[in-house]
Amino acid sequence: MKRRLCFLALTASLALEVLLEIGAREGWAPTAGSSERVASLRLALSLSALGLAGFLWFRSDRAQKGQKRIEALLEDADRAEAQVRLGTWSLDPPFRQTRWSRGIRRLLDLPPEAPAGEETLCTRMAPQDVATLRKHEETLALRGGSFHFEHPIRLPDGSDRVVRAIGEALEDPTGRVTRLFGTLQDVTELRALGSELESSRQRLQFALEGAQDGLWDWDLVTGETYFSPRYYTMLGYEPGEFPGTSEAWKALLHPEDREEVLRTIAERLVTGESQHRVTFRARHKDGSWRWILGRGLVVGRDEEGNPLRMVGTNSDITELKETEHRLRESEERWQLAIQGTDEGIWDWDIPNRKAFFSHRFKAMLGYAPEELEDVPRSCLDRIHPEDLPLVARTLSDYFNHRREDYRVEHRMVRKDGKVFWVLARGQGLFDTAGRPLRIAGSLQDITDRRNHEETIAHQATHDALTGLPNRPLFLDRLDQALARAERTGERLGVLFMDLDHFKEINDHLGHLVGDRILAEVALRLKETLRAQDTVARMGGDEFTFLLPGLGRPEDAERAAGRILEAFRAPFVLEDTAVSVTASLGIALFPEHGTGTLDLMRRADLALYQAKSRGRNRYETANPFAE
Repeated sequence: MKRRLCFLALTASLALEVLLEIGAREGWAPTAGSSERVASLRLALSLSALGLAGFLWFRSDRAQKGQKRIEALLEDADRAEAQVRLGTWSLDPPFRQTRWSRGIRRLLDLPPEAPAGEETLCTRMAPQDVATLRKHEETLALRGGSFHFEHPIRLPDGSDRVVRAIGEALEDPTGRVTRLFGTLQDVTELRALGSELESSRQRLQFALEGAQDGLWDWDLVTGETYFSPRYYTMLGYEPGEFPGTSEAWKALLHPEDREEVLRTIAERLVTGESQHRVTFRARHKDGSWRWILGRGLVVGRDEEGNPLRMVGTNSDITELKETEHRLRESEERWQLAIQGTDEGIWDWDIPNRKAFFSHRFKAMLGYAPEELEDVPRSCLDRIHPEDLPLVARTLSDYFNHRREDYRVEHRMVRKDGKVFWVLARGQGLFDTAGRPLRIAGSLQDITDRRNHEETIAHQATHDALTGLPNRPLFLDRLDQALARAERTGERLGVLFMDLDHFKEINDHLGHLVGDRILAEVALRLKETLRAQDTVARMGGDEFTFLLPGLGRPEDAERAAGRILEAFRAPFVLEDTAVSVTASLGIALFPEHGTGTLDLMRRADLALYQAKSRGRNRYETANPFAE
């Protein structure tokens, strides 16, 4: 560079010499006669050339250093543009000359050789956005000012980005627009972040509105507090009706709760705990007290850890508190009812296979409270095995909506092995699909009632003196035996018997002795029969026998013989021995009849025949007799 400057200076000096010679010939420069003037001029020209060379040399050195600084600044600017995904542009309106920084080419994903200008940019834009951009530029060129415009662009790879175009008009002192300058920035992520923030804000707002919570924001330094509209309305006020200060909030606290609430908050702030939760009462505008659940979070602290700001929500839990109170009262009543009743209470959580049994329930089974586990098997395993199918069937019918309630009588086995009768009742809870979720009920000991009912039923079907089945029960069993015999083709026998001369025993020894003899007769008769046979007292000294499943007719006669044999020994009553004999008549199915009345009549006729032939014997009915 220095050599070039010296060469230029010498060349300039020679060029001046030549010009002086030409000027002298043409008459516009000093002539040779004026040598002093020429010499002075030549000396001045030489010095000027040398000075110019030196000046150019100095300027060149400074220019190189400045150029380097400029290039460094441009590199820094380019890096900054790349970091914020931004590019700059300028436009000379008269000549439509556009200049782009490298940032814009990066933003549009353009190669370095792509021309800068509106036409190139417009290929990336939608037609309606192109029209809007051109309108902005025309307005700037004519009237000045600035514009701000966001629009999408389509990159070569097919992806879409959102860019923000900002333009400004540069004016001369007279107000004439001389140049347009601006930036183009990729704001896709910024827009997405803004959209997400707005969505978060809306979700928070919807959550607060849905939960009916009031929002508060407390500046711990100034005491100023923001209350959301819901905060006011939950206490019956219009938004902003009372001041947004912590003192206004404290004035609403119930006197009995104020000290505890303030102490709790102070502890959180002093101990450094961020979260805060407290329940208190606040005065409603109508003078009533509302239960409030207050929750807060310290969200700002200074360098020394001192709290600066606290944000939280208030929830109206008055209904919840009232419900808890009612539940507590109901629970107390329930406990008193459980303690006062003689029934055992049970509760079965079906999906979770858990159960509750009251102390009385466990005591009914002979267990201490801690001895019986609260699981369904504790009850089911103690149901009498013969009654378990009945209980299972009843439960199934109830769970499948084939009956309106669960009610069943069955036996249970105590810890000591004793059996007792219970009445189990329950009512269930079902889900929307009709599946059982829970069933609860009671267990009542009905052993005495069942025994009493069984006694009454026995008395209704059995003879009070002998304990044998009476006439109605005998006829019922005979009807059933005949129906079974018709199906199976088996033979059965019906025997009629009365005691010989029993009236004389009553007349001579008295009715009390006669009754004792009848009771003893019943005992001997039962001992002579099979398990499937039935002996009944029809009244007075008359007895009947039902002998099902006979193989041959002779089997009935052998049974009659055993009965007569039972009377061989006298009946000893204290110190008195009484001999008694009996007569029997036999009728067989199907030989002597197929109906109840036929067989009874034929057996009675056979008995009459045995008495007429001397008593103390049996006779079989004649199939041809009427």
